Amino acid sequence: MNEVESVRRAQLADMAEAPVSFLASIAPLQSAIKVGQDGARVQFDIPETEMPSIVRLMLMRGVVLRVTVEVEQALPNPHRVIGWKDPAN
Repeated sequence: MNEVESVRRAQLADMAEAPVSFLASIAPLQSAIKVGQDGARVQFDIPETEMPSIVRLMLMRGVVLRVTVEVEQALPNPHRVIGWKDPAN
């Protein structure tokens, strides 16, 4: 195993220990959920406040992910999630 592979394996091990969680909504587009012969694709709108998590998510490209979706009751208007900021801050 070369050095690049070793670093990548270490990164993947770190990611497995610390799941990424962020607020999002399904994009309000007719094409946001696409179903095809090989599966489906979902497009999310993610506010700028969640950018640290998105950077971590970008490092997970090319690996299989387990995705769990939960409804966030605190979100004031899920169709306007872009730019949403926590009212408590």
